[in-house]
Amino acid sequence: MFCPECGREVSAEDSFCVNCGCYIRPSLLQTGTSVTYTPDEQQTGTYTDPYVYQEPYVEPKRSKGPAIAMVLVVAIIIISAALVLPMVQTNLHGSLYGKSFSSGLGSSAMMTDTGYNVVASDGFQTNDAELTVNGNEIIVTLSDAVMAGYGTTDWTITCDTTAAFTTDTANNQATIVTNGFGTFTLKANCSNGIESHLYTFTVSLQIYRAYEWKFDGGKFSFDISFDYSEYYEQAHKAPYHRSIGEGIGYIHSYTETENFVIVSTTIENIESYLEDLYTKAYGSCSTNQNFANFILSFVQINFEYQLDSVQYLSEEYYAYPMETIYSGKGDCEDTSFLVDAIYKKAGYKTAIVILPGHAMAAVALSSYDAPSLSNGEIFKHPVEGDMYYACETTVNGYQPVGASAGTYGDHYYSEWISDDSEYRFYLVD
Repeated sequence: MFCPECGREVSAEDSFCVNCGCYIRPSLLQTGTSVTYTPDEQQTGTYTDPYVYQEPYVEPKRSKGPAIAMVLVVAIIIISAALVLPMVQTNLHGSLYGKSFSSGLGSSAMMTDTGYNVVASDGFQTNDAELTVNGNEIIVTLSDAVMAGYGTTDWTITCDTTAAFTTDTANNQATIVTNGFGTFTLKANCSNGIESHLYTFTVSLQIYRAYEWKFDGGKFSFDISFDYSEYYEQAHKAPYHRSIGEGIGYIHSYTETENFVIVSTTIENIESYLEDLYTKAYGSCSTNQNFANFILSFVQINFEYQLDSVQYLSEEYYAYPMETIYSGKGDCEDTSFLVDAIYKKAGYKTAIVILPGHAMAAVALSSYDAPSLSNGEIFKHPVEGDMYYACETTVNGYQPVGASAGTYGDHYYSEWISDDSEYRFYLVD
């Protein structure tokens, strides 16, 4: 059973989702009960419920700054309407309730038992060989047409990484067994005693990630795979990984944070899948507020918050988008760089917001329909003729673009913003 708002698993006895605070009407979850839909509701997949609730959004976690003691008492949600959290008036179910949408690799993925996706890169286009996967065995089998012209085959197999692997070769078949990843090159030198021909095949074991979340009542999912080299380039060859300072790896100004917003091949693929899912759900896709919310929800729900000191054993570490995708977690600036990269690929103007002890993403919108907040604020700021809305990535569930409960001291974040100070919106070109 899953929460109708954030999609996290809940039990039949729960009255509230412990992840997002959503009120769960027991009749929707208890075993043996059902919901009766009207004909219109059956057609649209929506359900109309007279109960309207206020969904709390957890105050952002911070990687540094003053410690704030927070005690989550679910019962308070029932008896109190004055929590110091942004509260958004919303319907019990969104317009996509009961619908599911998927994209990505799907059934085309060939997975090993250790969770890598096996991709036929080169040499298979002419049907000279077939690629199959059996457990952790990667098998390349020469076609009958190839073997009909040649009697013997000598195989040579190499890998572009230090992954340990074993091989087993027969006349028409080569088998690789490995727990690592990388690109394998298989060369089959076929001969009939008079002439010979060299066939070359490349097979990539790619890192695999699957994502699932809920938005507007609908359930969304897609999966991707990517070469380890794409992660390695950003994790180990990028010049900067530190906040402002002197020495190797440090940036010299927050204006340089835009260098962390890299649109790589995987970012392009993620944005493409998000656009595909959004179009399936809503019929079309454009750089509007709702698609910006949709992209933000993907990052908020699928990427875990983690301190730099725990993840990177450093007080402050700026992770590039591929590092965050690889690990599935990051702190405030890491996930802000990630969502900004997706926004940038989607065609939005974006910014990085630097605050005391915190960082956020921001997206420019030509029009904005503000959610109804009982507290908190709509955090926005004009920059060079465009209005940018801050995007909180470190909450535990969905929080829309612009909605913020973040404070430093006794002041909301917006009160710290000044174009003459270091606390401001830094544009990403």
